[in-house]
Amino acid sequence: MFFSDYLFLFLGLCVATGVNPVQKNNHIYDNHDTIGRALKSGQCLYKVSSNNSFPMHNFFRCTTCNTTERNAICYNCIKHCHRGHSVELVRFDRFFCDCGAGTLERHCHLQNVPRDNDTVYDSATPISTETGTEI
Repeated sequence: MFFSDYLFLFLGLCVATGVNPVQKNNHIYDNHDTIGRALKSGQCLYKVSSNNSFPMHNFFRCTTCNTTERNAICYNCIKHCHRGHSVELVRFDRFFCDCGAGTLERHCHLQNVPRDNDTVYDSATPISTETGTEI
């Protein structure tokens, strides 16, 4: 079965039984709205990341800055911090922005407050928090 078949089956069951799913308090829906607002306002997506939640969006790498395959840069940082550079789309996936995290050579122009990045490396799953406590 394809995803569309499952979706059709789910929607058909909702119509047949009169179930009306609520999307307003849905965690995924709220996260999507947060990402959309951050993109519209020109924020780095690192601002909407946390130690256990990475936004789902297109991420890029900057070949001018010699970023590796493990580095992820959000759309707004590509547009502002890496303007005029040679960049490439990596894929649509969950990630945190290494530019905003401060793990790249260049300083992120979209971050106002520097963060302690002792535990943040190349978009790898974090093993500790910014306060130094283990997860």
